[in-house]
Amino acid sequence: MKIGTVLGLCVIFGWNASSVAADSAASYPNKPIRILVGQSPGGASDIVARALAITATKRLAIAPELPTIAESGLLNYEFSSWFGMLAPAGTPPAIVAKLQTETAKALKQPDLSERLARDGSEPVGSTPAQFAAYLKTEMAKWADVIKRSGMQPE
Repeated sequence: MKIGTVLGLCVIFGWNASSVAADSAASYPNKPIRILVGQSPGGASDIVARALAITATKRLAIAPELPTIAESGLLNYEFSSWFGMLAPAGTPPAIVAKLQTETAKALKQPDLSERLARDGSEPVGSTPAQFAAYLKTEMAKWADVIKRSGMQPE
């Protein structure tokens, strides 16, 4: 599968909804959080929930007391949302390098990195080779999940 030129930029989201603490004095799992579920059936929903665990492989800086799913007893489970940048296949290497360098530099700016951290995101800013390797492992992981589940296209 040809996916184009990988720029090597990735932002990992281990917190799978935008969240704002409703009561900062409480601690997890009793701390209520307000989440906006944008893709719920019937439209966006604004709900208050109780976080039990993080689906990523490591704890989040904004909620270090919240355990991972693995720490909670469900081993070999990991789900993270991520965003990356790709360019059309055949993009000149000099352009890819410039885009990667400038975007990685932007991800290190305090205002952006702090904003991403508040949203539970972890900016990575990887190289094109690192991001290509990550994409390869993600595609293999989810292909295996689909195959073992027996899902079929409709």
